Amino acid sequence: MKLKGQHIFRLVCITLLWLALCYIVIVSQPFNLRVAFILVASAIIVFVPLYKKYVRCKDNNDDSQSTR
Repeated sequence: MKLKGQHIFRLVCITLLWLALCYIVIVSQPFNLRVAFILVASAIIVFVPLYKKYVRCKDNNDDSQSTR
């Protein structure tokens, strides 16, 4: 699996934006279980679709091309 430069740039930008928003959430209120749940849920919402699009999809395409 090899990502193009533009895909890596997108992933880095999204990750940095997510980290900045997490920092704002943590600083703006006391850290408790609710805040931890919000951070974990937002990570799942943000990164699982990216994983499915860029990593898992690439692996499936590589497998299908090798069988031809």
